[in-house]
Amino acid sequence: YQQWPEYERIIGAKYYLEPTTRDGVAKPRSVWKHDVSFRVQVLNREHPVTRGVDDFDIHDETYNLFDVAPGVTALLGTREPTSGPILAWAKHYAAARVVYLQLGHDHHAYENPHYRRVLTNAIRWVAHRD
Repeated sequence: YQQWPEYERIIGAKYYLEPTTRDGVAKPRSVWKHDVSFRVQVLNREHPVTRGVDDFDIHDETYNLFDVAPGVTALLGTREPTSGPILAWAKHYAAARVVYLQLGHDHHAYENPHYRRVLTNAIRWVAHRD
């Protein structure tokens, strides 16, 4: 799916599996790191996906050196240096609502009540149950 151009349009981001040049700009390979404890900031408190969620700490994976499409609605972010600044966003693809959550890679995330709230809200929003 990383090589499928439509996937990038659906999720609103591009993770680079290898160094590449895009629109004349050199892009390094994207990176990830497992077992990182970091602070998550709510970037948009008005969106239904982040409703009732305050900034929180989490233990999860981080991803960096990827591109997020312009025009997405940034929902969660971080200042963690091993991560890109945007962790979650919402967008529309055709008639569908889309939420991308970078978080949620193991039991640490799913045991976090703040992450579970974001996930529940995201499911409700994409299902038009908000």
